[in-house]
Amino acid sequence: MAYGLSSARRALVVVCLLAVACLCLVSVVADSNEEIFLSVPDPQQARNHLEYYTALPHIAGSMRDFETANWTMNQWLSYGLEAWIEEEFIMLTYPLYRRVEITSPGDQVFVASMQEPWVEQDPTSNNTDSVPTFNGYGPSGNATAEVVYVNYCREEDFLLLVSEGVKIEGNIVLCRYGHVFRGIKSMLAQKYNAVGVLIYSDPIDDGFRRGEVYPEGPWRPVQGVQRGSVAFLSICPGDPSDLEACFGPDFDNSTSYIGRTMPSIPVLPLSWGDAQPILMGLGGKAANPGWHGAVPNVTYNVGPGPVTVRMQVEVSYNETTPIWNVVGRIKGQQEDRLVLIGNHRDAWVFGATDPSSGSSALMETARGFGELIKKGWKPQRTLMLLSWDAEEYGLVGSTIYGRKHQNDLATQAVAYINVDVGVSGPWFDASGTPSLIDLVVGVASDVPYPNNGTND
Repeated sequence: MAYGLSSARRALVVVCLLAVACLCLVSVVADSNEEIFLSVPDPQQARNHLEYYTALPHIAGSMRDFETANWTMNQWLSYGLEAWIEEEFIMLTYPLYRRVEITSPGDQVFVASMQEPWVEQDPTSNNTDSVPTFNGYGPSGNATAEVVYVNYCREEDFLLLVSEGVKIEGNIVLCRYGHVFRGIKSMLAQKYNAVGVLIYSDPIDDGFRRGEVYPEGPWRPVQGVQRGSVAFLSICPGDPSDLEACFGPDFDNSTSYIGRTMPSIPVLPLSWGDAQPILMGLGGKAANPGWHGAVPNVTYNVGPGPVTVRMQVEVSYNETTPIWNVVGRIKGQQEDRLVLIGNHRDAWVFGATDPSSGSSALMETARGFGELIKKGWKPQRTLMLLSWDAEEYGLVGSTIYGRKHQNDLATQAVAYINVDVGVSGPWFDASGTPSLIDLVVGVASDVPYPNNGTND
């Protein structure tokens, strides 16, 4: 959670990049306007914004999520932007009960902690409002079966085990985070008739083999758990219960969305500390060297078994949970030409880096535009600022907005710029449409690098 002024200054690089890019996209840039804008962003203000967003957990649909939406809207209004909230009602899942335990062999009985421990240096780690470790849009379910290790749960990993005669059907799949989205992992496990999925963070990918672990460094500690959605986003981004939006008005409504746009088998995330006894209990064939991680005292066999695991998951399904997209607007001389800049606001817990460092950058960007508005500036194109909700569950807020406003976006949108992570150490990274490369390089050359004050 530590976010010092040096990090805030790096966030200002993102603010300035966003702003100058938007200025280039929405108007012919006058040097005076750019100078006015670049004089506004302030490290302490960026830190203040971030401290507000990260003061409390704000998972999508929560009261704190609603409070951050109102605060964001009111800040934009105070800067002189038009701003409003678009409330939507969607299906969200929240965890009620989770348990993972080794049931046999008898000498290996173990119950996973399923808990990230309190860290003395981080008082937020003991917040009782933090959502327990779980996977969003994972269903309720119970499974007891032998375990198979499937590396990253990629298609090629499953195919390799099948070719070697390793039984997946009827077993619980254990795989590590990385290489493919966790929703793909659960979708493929379901395809190969597994009865449950456990996903852990191996220290070779995200842990001590990469560097110092939290709180001394940025990498995941022994009991650290990655929360995240397991919806089938490659089939249906957005609300998985809205099958008509996913498949069109002629969709087959004879079956549930469970199993079609989200898993039908239980899925849970684990720390490598909780995965270690399961990995140690696997026999069968030795895994290929490329499948080996860095969990101590583990030889990385694929199984199945002899270790048997019982996993129990109960979640609530609320198909009318409110979420809140915040929309800001600065009308341009060409009102029907839109440049959009967005960032999601919801977080699984506090979201200090993703998304709140991006939200802080977006807020300072809005404040800078507010100073231009006070001086009578009007962009050539209309500028839209967007604070999305429920992104963590599966791009839900932005997808609903896109479908709701698809006609205007299809005919009027010029460009969309997105930022979620505004602070990532000393590195700058951008990806997007190739036609924008000159814009990004040009903007980057205009913004001083905070570590040495130059534009190199």
